[in-house]
Amino acid sequence: MSYEIRLTQYKDPEQKSGQHTNGPANIFVREDDASPWYFVEGQKNAYKVRQLIEELGFANFTRRHCARVCD
Repeated sequence: MSYEIRLTQYKDPEQKSGQHTNGPANIFVREDDASPWYFVEGQKNAYKVRQLIEELGFANFTRRHCARVCD
């Protein structure tokens, strides 16, 4: 299964500079370059996100634990 996980201090997974949040990084996931980003809700680390995606599948994971990022 192929997917991308991005951890960032910004509210947008594509943002590279500017004002950002302090505290834990925001986690975003997507299936591939053509897919939309999803914001992972709740307190999860990247390891737990990978575990859940492998266990549930990408579609089920995003339905249960994510909010789609507006384009």
